[in-house]
Amino acid sequence: MGRTKHFRFLSLLILLFFCKSMFASSEQQHWMEVHSNHFVVLTDTDTKHGREVVYRFEQMRYVFGSVLQKSTVNLPVPLQIIGFRSRSELMQYAPLYQGKPVDMAGFFEASPDRDFIALDLSTEDWGTALHEYIHALVHANFPPVPAWFDEGLAEYFATMKITNTGLQIGNISDANRMALTNMPWMNVEELMLAQTDSDVYNRRSRRAIFYAESWLLVHYLMSKQQLPQLFNYLQLSQIQQVPVPQAVEQAFGMSEDQFEKALRDYFKSPLTVQMLQPLVLDYSGFPFNKVDVATAAAEVADLHAHSRDYRRQALGELKDVLRTDPDNAVANRALAYIYLQNKDFENASECIRRAMASAPKDPEPHYLAARYMHDRAVAQGQEPSSSVPMERELETAIAIYPQYADAYNLLAYAYALEQRYPQAIVNAQKAVQLHPGQEQYALDLAQYYADASQFDKAIAVLNRVRNSSDPQIVTVANQRLQAMQAKQSQSLQEKHVEGLYAERYKQDLTSPQWRAAPGEKVETLDDLTAAANAQQQTATPRPTKYMYAELLNVDCSVPPAATVNLEAGGKRLRLKAPDAKQVIVIGSDETFSCDWKNRRVLVNYKPGPGSDGELVTLELK
Repeated sequence: MGRTKHFRFLSLLILLFFCKSMFASSEQQHWMEVHSNHFVVLTDTDTKHGREVVYRFEQMRYVFGSVLQKSTVNLPVPLQIIGFRSRSELMQYAPLYQGKPVDMAGFFEASPDRDFIALDLSTEDWGTALHEYIHALVHANFPPVPAWFDEGLAEYFATMKITNTGLQIGNISDANRMALTNMPWMNVEELMLAQTDSDVYNRRSRRAIFYAESWLLVHYLMSKQQLPQLFNYLQLSQIQQVPVPQAVEQAFGMSEDQFEKALRDYFKSPLTVQMLQPLVLDYSGFPFNKVDVATAAAEVADLHAHSRDYRRQALGELKDVLRTDPDNAVANRALAYIYLQNKDFENASECIRRAMASAPKDPEPHYLAARYMHDRAVAQGQEPSSSVPMERELETAIAIYPQYADAYNLLAYAYALEQRYPQAIVNAQKAVQLHPGQEQYALDLAQYYADASQFDKAIAVLNRVRNSSDPQIVTVANQRLQAMQAKQSQSLQEKHVEGLYAERYKQDLTSPQWRAAPGEKVETLDDLTAAANAQQQTATPRPTKYMYAELLNVDCSVPPAATVNLEAGGKRLRLKAPDAKQVIVIGSDETFSCDWKNRRVLVNYKPGPGSDGELVTLELK
């Protein structure tokens, strides 16, 4: 046997040994992928189990959109679902707590480039996996929400059951029933103020009742059809920073004590579940294909690569795959991700090149190529020498996966490097629309508005995110808000001086208004014009306000302007937009339409003369 063949033979033995040790499996193991319209499941079980997974996730996606009235359900990064055939296999990838894997039926791993859901398919417990998937959907489709609503909604949907008569949602879990029955309740204010970094959320003894009460509150609002009141409460508490007791009274029409009593009485009453017609899907419509052992090993190692607990282990696993299959697209892509995290740019570049060559229709290597250019320059304390290659790779990634939020955000950065601010703003808006829960995108959008001297819009965005539950986001937003307000003031002064300067050369310089007063020292244009402008008062910028409302209709009878007619709290409001085509729509792929009627919206506006105000942005709910 030749030396080359001997090396390949040994490498193959190494890979087979690696795969055998990695999967605590039986004598022979087969992997396959099952596909649906929105999901791909890699599993080592069988076709039946794989199709069951995609069926349940398609139903959950449908239920989420139907109940919350979302016409478009975003998935801002590619999602890989991996279904293991045993709990022992899953535990090799589960998050660690105090150095040991957490025993669970499934978990969700989020990253900017790719998300993962891992499941134990030997159990019928879907609650954990669906709970985590709902978190992903909430963060991808809504602006940041309070912890109680995030967890309560996840608990509400996680008990979905598929029955002969339809889909049931809103069932109570045994854990929530026991907590509400046997544990002391939190008061409403404590519940609504709890954050993910709080003692209430993180102490096991109190977290159970927090989850249970959060579920009950969401169940109550859904059952009583009080989503409009909820939106009003969020506007008051999250944006206007109204204290919880007052916000509860204004939004729900009862005091905090009355609201708490209503919840307790509701729990004592028979709890109804919501019934929906299932999404009609045919199992045979879920195609499947076998996956070779090297690619399967790379896919599960990629899950390790995206977990801080296992990243070092993943490095060895992926290198083992590449010893026998140097051009394996998944292994090269996953290894490039690790190298970028470790700032090993030379090796990252080579892996990206191999991944792109082997799988040109995979969006992630193109995204990673642009990320490589950005991160390498930042590590060197510079900006990329040219943004054109970044733009090319990101546009390719987006063409393959049109919902790739982080690719849009990075593309906005690339355009901003060239001072192409309109293009930067459009792509940053798209990133915010696709992933409104990612507040860094909003910070970036505000910066591009400021770079384009659209300070009102920049300040409006920052006013939204400075009430974040993330202290770091709050700090950055407040710092940028102060800087932008100062820059706006400076810009207004510069324009004013430029206008005076231009006016000076239009007028007779001997005119009294340009003459210095007796004994007045004149050194600059400001000195010369000071007397003439002594009585002029600088206009105070109108404050930006926010409001949840019902959009009744849009009047576009005097183009290009549009008037949006709204109703909030029994009061009518007219907001004017100078140009209907320039209205910014957040949280949806839709563009502003003169045909809109009866839409729930969050408007950002400036009170002003001639109408009730000027429309700044509009967010569809």
